[in-house]
Amino acid sequence: MPTYDYKCPDCGFADEVTHSMSESPEYDCPDCMVLMKKVYGVFNMKRGHSKVISMLSDKQRREADIKQELNESYGVEQVVPLASGGLQGVYNDVKAQGNYVRDQMQETAEKTEATKKAKANEWKKQAMKRAPQRSKELVARKAKEAQAGRAITVKTSR
Repeated sequence: MPTYDYKCPDCGFADEVTHSMSESPEYDCPDCMVLMKKVYGVFNMKRGHSKVISMLSDKQRREADIKQELNESYGVEQVVPLASGGLQGVYNDVKAQGNYVRDQMQETAEKTEATKKAKANEWKKQAMKRAPQRSKELVARKAKEAQAGRAITVKTSR
């Protein structure tokens, strides 16, 4: 069976897979779970090795570069272009207002963290209110068990 090269368009992870020529399997990247693309090579008879040619289009390469720059420079982890401008429009908007976007993301993260801390503190307060009642119940239950253990049963036979 022939061996085929697959490459992740996002992170660049490459892997060799052996399968039949009639198969067209789909493999996910183990690092980022993105569908890997089949990479075709050209064999050079004189040198005895192949040169790998990526089948990614220029548009896909530009989009990957844009996503990487948005992530590294502005902290944008996922882009969902809703406008007709597509990814390039989102990129231009973020680049123009990048610091504002980053500040908003930081503010949202801080609010989320503050909300988590407030909920945890409230839960601790409620737990402290319930603790004395549970302690009383535990003491009463242990006393009842101890009393049952000290009880003497007398059997009479007729």
